[in-house]
Amino acid sequence: MLCTGLDCAVVTERNGCQLCACPIGSPARGCDPMPFVLWHDLIVNGCPNVTVNTRDPAQKVHRWFRRVNRFTNTDQCEPYIFPYCSELDFNLWRSPRTKQECELYCYSSEEQRKRGSTNT
Repeated sequence: MLCTGLDCAVVTERNGCQLCACPIGSPARGCDPMPFVLWHDLIVNGCPNVTVNTRDPAQKVHRWFRRVNRFTNTDQCEPYIFPYCSELDFNLWRSPRTKQECELYCYSSEEQRKRGSTNT
């Protein structure tokens, strides 16, 4: 399992499933692109508004994620169109807002040193 992100770690749940856990509120939670099903739901149906039980249009913004392609041997931060919902940003899927944030949050300190990054 690839678990990218500063201060993130692979954890094993009681049922034996492994997942990548990152600190709440950290942009490292968004180092992988948002799952397509969630992305599509937010783009098409909008953001849930729990106070009035409706959905408001998602704001389309650019966010960054870490793309690791083992076939082409590339590992880099790339932008994508992201459905921004203010209610979901902090807890659910906060993604890096700039390439520099992506390079900081989506690579471990050791990876940053190997890459020669100046973010550490």
